[in-house]
Amino acid sequence: SDAIERHPDYAKTPKEAMCIILEEIGELAQSINDGNREGAKVELFHCLATLCRLYGMFLQDDISVAAILGQRQIMHWQ
Repeated sequence: SDAIERHPDYAKTPKEAMCIILEEIGELAQSINDGNREGAKVELFHCLATLCRLYGMFLQDDISVAAILGQRQIMHWQ
C-alpha cells in the first residue's frame, strides 16, 4: 500500500504509533480548519490507516491493554 511504501519503518511500539496517529489527526484538523474538503478526506484516510496499523500491532504481537496503559489505569477503569 501507499502508506507502507511511504513509511516502511512504521512505529515499533504502540507509544510511537500514537505519536504518528496524533500527527495525522493534527493534519486532518488543519485541513478542516482551512476548509480543504479534499485534503480532509485524504488526512482522514491517513488517520484510519495509521489506526489500522496500530491495531495490526496488537493482533500480531498480542499486546495487552494493561501493558500499554499500566495496571494502575486498568484498575481505575473497573
